[in-house]
Amino acid sequence: MTNALSKDITSRLPGELLRRVFASTNPMPLELSLDCTRLKDHGLVSGATSVWTLSHVCCRWREIAISTPHLWAKIMVVFPDPGTDESGEDPNELDSVVGVAEYLLRLQLERSKGVSLQIKMSELSRPHRLFDVLLTRSDRWEIAVVGIYFDGDPEAAGEVLSNLGRLSGRCSQLHTLEITLRSDPYQTALELDAEDAMCALQDLPSLTNASLKGDIFDLVSLPWSQLTALELRVAHWYTTTRVEEILSECHQLDRLGLSYEVDGDLDHDEPTPGPTGTLTTLRYLAFGQSSMSGIVVPLCMPKLEGLDVLYGAISPPDMASMIQASSCSLTTLRIGSVSPDLGQYEEMYRQLEELLRMNLTLKELYWGFSLWHSCEEKKPGDTDPLFRMLTMHHSEPNLCPILERLDVEDTRFDAEPFLAMLDSRINSHHRSLDFLRVTGYYTGTLDTVPTLSDVFDDRQRHRFEALAQHLQGVSVLDWKRGVVLRGGVDAVIPGHIEAMFSVAPLD
Repeated sequence: MTNALSKDITSRLPGELLRRVFASTNPMPLELSLDCTRLKDHGLVSGATSVWTLSHVCCRWREIAISTPHLWAKIMVVFPDPGTDESGEDPNELDSVVGVAEYLLRLQLERSKGVSLQIKMSELSRPHRLFDVLLTRSDRWEIAVVGIYFDGDPEAAGEVLSNLGRLSGRCSQLHTLEITLRSDPYQTALELDAEDAMCALQDLPSLTNASLKGDIFDLVSLPWSQLTALELRVAHWYTTTRVEEILSECHQLDRLGLSYEVDGDLDHDEPTPGPTGTLTTLRYLAFGQSSMSGIVVPLCMPKLEGLDVLYGAISPPDMASMIQASSCSLTTLRIGSVSPDLGQYEEMYRQLEELLRMNLTLKELYWGFSLWHSCEEKKPGDTDPLFRMLTMHHSEPNLCPILERLDVEDTRFDAEPFLAMLDSRINSHHRSLDFLRVTGYYTGTLDTVPTLSDVFDDRQRHRFEALAQHLQGVSVLDWKRGVVLRGGVDAVIPGHIEAMFSVAPLD
């Protein structure tokens, strides 16, 4: 009875509404394994929902799905795991698997008609015919995410980069490009002649967003001068010199993300930064994990408005020096993964107060403790100093007088300092605070967090609820009103590439 009613309801839904519902599905990767043959036979792959699944539900859904090109425009290809020894596989069986994947890929390209394509390729370790198939429609690529895997064969890696270079001059619509080159830690280091293996991608007229990760920096050349958003994740200290060269050619950058993502200390090996330069157009700067702050701190960034850092990537004094040298006015400051050493809380908040005092134009402040900062190290009232310094007083100047959004994450706090801050912000003649988000610390297990009643007594709760009515959005512990999005670590590349290609599980 229930199934019959459900079928009746879906059959009466307008086609345009079904198209919108279908558009919310996510792409399913074409993995070069025996699993992909099930898609051709049954129309679905367990654990993922996609347009392939939807097109095999019924005749009407199939007709709607096939006649909607945008549903087929996101294409993901996962190549064979290079860590797997395929020598024992039946060559005929492997060729059959690739043949099925090629059939599906060509069918998806055909059904996408003439719409712009978003391509993601993973684990590409050697030239492959599926890449050649994708290349036949490179004139329609608008987003490309390429994951290259070095498995110890420099000749194969060089051929992959050479093939990638064929994109130059063929991708007139490509505006976002991400390239990652990673290697097996148990393999020998990547040793390629930079000139022989150079992947020159200079002729990409629409490219404005680029992300380079891993050992790729010395092997790829892009039209740096036309980029407006750039993300660089360095894997080795010696590539920092190349990063300096790249930044010197970026004349239109609006957003920049830098991180050094290999365990160990960069400082003792980091080369001396080059001469001070100017990033005249940069408005947003992000530092992740161990950063290359020595490269950026000497630079002048007069238009810098937003700074997003992980704690320890750059010290507050270095932030202050950078801001002072640039004579910029920050409107957004985000500091995440805060994890001070025991006994350093007082010094940490002293440095933060000095930093906030330099930036009276702040409209958004994010302060997030590290999730893995152990509960034993977190004491009750950890964030009370922050709430006290943000409390408005009649005497001027107050810190962050025009603050519109405050986001504090994974913290312990007492009710009274928090309420005093909130009361002063709401009842001040400068009243600007519109959004407030405070999440509690994790207690032992990741699914246990404090509630409002754990921190507030009845009187304090009533006072908080009365004050919260003046805000557009509030989320404090388990109490919510309106909508407040999570702050911290913004995406350097507009649109957030990973979100574009996330795979939604079946309910």
